[in-house]
Amino acid sequence: IDAREAGAVADLARRHQADLVMNAVDPRFVMPIFEGALAAGVNYMDMANSLSRPHADDPYHQPGVKLGDEQFERDAAWPKPLPNNWVMGGVSSVAVDSHHFVSMEVNSADWDLPAVSGRILWQGHCYAVVATDGCNFPGPNRAAPYKRPFLIGEVGSQPGSGTAFVPGNLANFNSQGVSWTHFVMHEVGYGLYQNWNAGNFANAWTAMIQVVQAATAGNIKPN
Repeated sequence: IDAREAGAVADLARRHQADLVMNAVDPRFVMPIFEGALAAGVNYMDMANSLSRPHADDPYHQPGVKLGDEQFERDAAWPKPLPNNWVMGGVSSVAVDSHHFVSMEVNSADWDLPAVSGRILWQGHCYAVVATDGCNFPGPNRAAPYKRPFLIGEVGSQPGSGTAFVPGNLANFNSQGVSWTHFVMHEVGYGLYQNWNAGNFANAWTAMIQVVQAATAGNIKPN
């Protein structure tokens, strides 16, 4: 099946009389799979959202298309009824066992976050120098998280920019005791391996792999 084609997804769901389309592929394919499930009138579950796009004229001060916007536009409140009692909305609660963490993702340096405890942590992304637009910690100090624990769930750059700010940022996170993960193992762009195939270790971005390995082997807690 071609996941880029909503019609192909709809035809497959109808042919097999599917009850549910479970979308676990790359987020680039969210909308055609979502639209295919909607067209077939079957239930849909996703592990991602429709992708965001920056504001065309003022990306640092105004929101563009936000994560999930294209899907939320199909909500009955817009108004367009959805089949099979579909419900679109934010997650209000999550249940996990005692061995798991729940991370809550934020993207604004101006939000006053409530304190969390136990196996809950705040999470942000970092695609610029720490404390600049693209890598702000929420709260009054853009250079450091004032509510802990905090996870940088995505950090990285692309080969065209080299390793850029990443070595300095990882050293910064380690010195502050901020947990982090590199963005992605396999992807043409930000991947440590510049391909889309899990298990394919060709096209290694050696320079970035060395940066991540060096930071992982370094100090991971404040002195």
